[in-house]
Amino acid sequence: MAMPFRSLLILVCLGFFASSQAEGSGCGLSAIREATTLLYPPIAKAAHVSGQVIAMMKFSPDGTVLDVEILSGPEMLRKSARDFLAGWTVNPYGGSRACPVVITYNIGDAEEHDKFIQKDMQHYVLTGYPIHLHGPVLY
Repeated sequence: MAMPFRSLLILVCLGFFASSQAEGSGCGLSAIREATTLLYPPIAKAAHVSGQVIAMMKFSPDGTVLDVEILSGPEMLRKSARDFLAGWTVNPYGGSRACPVVITYNIGDAEEHDKFIQKDMQHYVLTGYPIHLHGPVLY
């Protein structure tokens, strides 16, 4: 009777350790090299479109991107997010892996340059400042 309890205790401890390791390392991401810049699409700025784009990325063991699947987000922001994420190379890992990534696009209130913040390996915030379009002047 003691043997099954001991085995169960070991399995519970290993499960707790594995989940805390996965949570802390962000699905094994420890280094990211970005080949492209995250851009706020001008048409989305002009239309004041903001929101979160959620993507599921698949990486090969050597860290190259195998696939970027956009799961949700405003249509005007999806191509910008996909182009940015497709240019990543990440740290090598023991096998293939899939990692969720969230990019939040915000419209700011001031006339400044766009601001990019990497919160952690899987969360990015881009604040864009609106473009004001003026129609034709009618006399």
